[in-house]
Amino acid sequence: MQQTTIQKITTEEIKHLQINYSISDTCFGAMLTAATSKGLFYTGFATLDKDSFSDLKSHLPQADFVQQSDVFQEQAVAFVNKKTKHLPLLHLKGTDFQIAVWNALLKIPFGEKVTYQDIASWIGSPKACRAVGTAIGKNPVSVLIPCHRVIQSSGGLGGFYWGIEVKKRILLSECSVYN
Repeated sequence: MQQTTIQKITTEEIKHLQINYSISDTCFGAMLTAATSKGLFYTGFATLDKDSFSDLKSHLPQADFVQQSDVFQEQAVAFVNKKTKHLPLLHLKGTDFQIAVWNALLKIPFGEKVTYQDIASWIGSPKACRAVGTAIGKNPVSVLIPCHRVIQSSGGLGGFYWGIEVKKRILLSECSVYN
């Protein structure tokens, strides 16, 4: 898989941001994708207790949302549907700590799992397991930045923003396709 990094949305960019969004079918269900002119900003699923469009808008409520597809969204759908191993460019809103955690998640190989403690150690903050967990929970592109590959030290799956069943399906899919 191509290694990608995350470009952070600046405070100045937030003032004038247009976000394109669309819904596409994926192997995990209907997925809402959203992108700025610089990269993918969001992926989400509709679940019984979450509405992905409302969730998207909560990340940048002042943005101008336009329903249209773009190349970043198409690349994300192709990646999720296992038609490519190449991630789209990512343009995300987050703190420096969150970006560091998300970049660490991008280094987890397909089909492998690591613990929150592993991620905390990788970013040089071995005692920050809870903060790492919080940053992982704020991941706006959770299917692309593989927070689903992070498990508890006990071996339990832990949580997943879009539900534990989606997490299980993603992990099983990766194991069967990439191993």
